[in-house]
This record gives sequence, C-alpha cells and structure tokens, in this order.
Amino acid sequence: MGIDTEDGGIGGHGPVSTYVGIVNDILSRVTNGNNGILVVGGSANSPVTTFWDRIGTDTGESVTYVRGSTNIRSQSFSGFAMLAVVSSAPETTGGMSQAENDALVSRSADVASFVDNGGGLFGSSQTDFNNAWAYIADIGSFTTNTGLSYSDVTPTTEGNNIGIVDPDLDLCCWHDTFTAWPSFLDVLAWQSNSVGQQAAALGGASVTLQAPDAQCTASFPGNKACVTDTVTFDGSGSSDPDGDDSKLTYRWDFDGDGITDAIGQIVTHSFSSPGQKTVVLTVIDEDGKSSTCTEVVNVVVCNRPPTANCEIIIPNDCGISFPGNVSATGEPIFFDGTGSSDPDGDVLTFEWDFDGDGITDATGAVVKHTFTTGGKKTVTLTVTDEHGASDTCTLTLTVAIKAEIDVKPCSEPSPINPRSRGVTPVSVKQTSTFNPTERIDVGSLRFGDPEDVKVGSGASPAHNGHVEDTVPCGGDGRNDLVLHFPTRDAGFDGDENTGRLEGMTHDGVPVFGEDRVRLVGR
Repeated sequence: MGIDTEDGGIGGHGPVSTYVGIVNDILSRVTNGNNGILVVGGSANSPVTTFWDRIGTDTGESVTYVRGSTNIRSQSFSGFAMLAVVSSAPETTGGMSQAENDALVSRSADVASFVDNGGGLFGSSQTDFNNAWAYIADIGSFTTNTGLSYSDVTPTTEGNNIGIVDPDLDLCCWHDTFTAWPSFLDVLAWQSNSVGQQAAALGGASVTLQAPDAQCTASFPGNKACVTDTVTFDGSGSSDPDGDDSKLTYRWDFDGDGITDAIGQIVTHSFSSPGQKTVVLTVIDEDGKSSTCTEVVNVVVCNRPPTANCEIIIPNDCGISFPGNVSATGEPIFFDGTGSSDPDGDVLTFEWDFDGDGITDATGAVVKHTFTTGGKKTVTLTVTDEHGASDTCTLTLTVAIKAEIDVKPCSEPSPINPRSRGVTPVSVKQTSTFNPTERIDVGSLRFGDPEDVKVGSGASPAHNGHVEDTVPCGGDGRNDLVLHFPTRDAGFDGDENTGRLEGMTHDGVPVFGEDRVRLVGR
C-alpha cells in the first residue's frame, strides 16, 4: 500500500495494521457486487476517518468505487491518495471484465501520473483468504525513496507469483515512486476464494524488512590477548537501518557452541586456554530480524613477571642494643629471597647487590654477606623468571662499627675497682678503615656493665679524652682515641668480666666495642 509521502504513509511511517484496518473497513462498505477500482482520497466523512488520521493526513477521506469500462475511463485520479483493484462479490472466481481491463490500461498514463506524484497502489486480502496471490509484471523501473526509514522496496520480476499477505506486514505490495510508466497494467491480477470478499493487486513491490548491521570489535591490554586476561567486546557500532538502534539485542557466543554466553552491547570475557577464538555477535532488532559478525581473537599464553620478596636475618642481633635493623662490621648477615614467587610456576634466579653499584655480588635464594664498613646499607634482590621477566625488592639496614677497644691499656685483663672514685681509661683503636678521633661523637659514648650501657643513657659518660698512640702497649703508629670514664658510674656490681663501649659517629652510625675486665677490691 502506498500513501502520499506528504501524508506520512510512504515507506512504513504508519503501522501496517492501521492500513489493513482502513481497507477492510472500506471494503466492508462496498455494496456493489461487481469488480472495479477503489479510489480513496478526498475529504468526505466516513467511519474510517480515525484510521486515516493515524497516518497523518488530518483531512478525512472519501471512498469512490468505480465499476464499468465507461466509469473507469472517465474517473479522475487527482486528489486521491490510494488506488486499488478490488472485487467485492463474494464467492466469485472472476476478476475485472476484459472491457474494464482495457479501460484501465487505456488510463495507464493517468495512473502513472497519479503514482509519480505520490499516489499509492494497494493490494489487500480480506479476512479468511488463504490463496492470496498476484501476477506482477516487470517493475524494474521502480525507484526507492532514499528517505525510507522502515524498509526498502524490493522490486519483483515480471510474472512472479507473490503473496499479497506478507508474514511480517500482513500485506505486501506497496509502492513508492516510478521513474517511468511500467507496463504492469497489461496483466491485471486477481485472486479468488470460495468465501468472503476478494481483492486483486493492481501493482506494487514487496516490502523487505532489513536485518540490522552487526559490527563487533575486541580490545585487550597491551598488544595481545593473554590467557585469563579480560577482553572487552564492543557491538556499539551495530545499527538497524529500518528501526531504532536502542532496541537492538546483542547476544555473544564465545566458544562456538551456538549458545549465548553474554548479552549486552559491550561485554567482557576471559579465555581459559590459548588458541584462535572466533567470537560471534548476533544482533536482533525488534522485528526479529538478525545478523551476525565475527571477531577472531588469537589468545596466547603470556609470561607474567615474578614477584620479588626479601628479608634480612641477623643472627642473634649480633649483640647489638641499637634500635632498628642493625648489624655490625665483620658479622655475617643472611639475606632470604625464598618468599619470591612466579605466577606461571617458572624457576627463578636470584641476584643480590650489596653495594648499590648494579653488579651482582651473590646469587641464590638465601645468601650470607659480611660488611667491612659501617653505615647505612641498601641491598637489592633481582628475581628473574625463565622468560627474562624480573622484579626487584630492596632492603635497608644499618651496619654498626665494631671498634677495637682496650680498657686500661697495657693491662690484661684490665683490673677495675667498682668502688673507685677515679676514672677508667678506654682506648678506641684507629684502623685502616676507621679513625675514631675524626668520626666518633664523644658526647654520645657510654662505658660500663654491658647490660647497663645504652646509647644516650646509663653507665658512665666520657669524662675527658685525648689522642695518643699507645706505644707502651705495642703501638702501631696510629693515633688512638683515649677516653676516661668515672669508674663508680660504670655500673659494675661485682660479677662482670666484660666492659662495653657504645656511642655514635657524627653522621649517626652506631659504634660499639668490648674488652675483658677483671674486677678487684670488692
């Protein structure tokens, strides 16, 4: 059925069921039992006005039934919107008479002008028709209105047997515009049924509902899709040429079994195994028409980097009473990287750098190292998997300076009277790597009972000090730092055999040393 484009009917802008209602209502009011031409248009009042208004003319309509060759030849088609060939006679098997056919053919130029100016051609079947068909001649000269939003016009070839009743639209055979006069009027068609009224198609073209255009893409992290990675699939590029894109349904099949695995315009999926995966998107419009697109994703096993984990193990804290992660020069320290892991189960290699120069100093999951100089130390572990992926972890610690001290130089063991009101001299030896005179903060030093000596409190602070090479005790040519500590403040209570010195360097590095003592005068 075609309606003038300005009336809003061309291309399916109004519901087809409305058109069916209009025509059926009109046909039910045709009382003449002969065949003829039904012309709809004008502005006369009619019970079908409400139907007509739904498709936007707002003018009402009139129905003119023209029968007989004379009336057909004299009928003016101007001002009408729809033209149909009908038979209102029940239980007849004939169509228009030859004279009427000839009369209509003779009006071909007028009919062509009618349709070229927006008039519609219509073929309808009444209720209870089960053998609705029509012979339509060559309609190759049809042209489709590019503004159609509901369907495209698919021309039929000459002599095709097409159904007037379309399963999607309930009727077929509407027409938009001709570019030239087609010769289909030479083969006016009719159909018959033993019951009910009949209608024949003057001409037209079948309407084909278009399936949506499915478009799909896949995106994933990096430049490849890895096993267990989250892959995003996007169907937002899909569209429906004759419908509402927002009403499209998206069904995704990720494993090729034909079963929907996800629904939605944009979805995500993770593949559990490697290989070439063909993902199918089926896009369905509101009319049930569908189309598919495929996206091939090459899923590979990707190497995942290891995670480095490292710890410091200081045996017995080396007797250090300083707070924090502190060891001492000359004392072995263990470094443990066994907490490292690889998500792919690769065998790991362990490389340790103890001095920050970027050069590997030791290998292995657990290693031992001894620092010869004191200070703040940074240790780096690099863990590498079988594919070359790596990770690092860093440890920081303080290495205290273990100084060589001599309590009461030249005495072995050093005799000390805990009750003495005098002072106890303590010599801090200079070595090739440590100059106590330059580095030690004398004010931080404490000496005495090892249990009482704490940095900054307890035991005996330095009373005074001087620099000398303890030559009488076998000096080595280096100047040592000799300090004096009030003996009674040292905290010795009679059962000690060791004296301990603790303090700090000017740059905050702990210093300590011990020497054997012998308590006397108890």
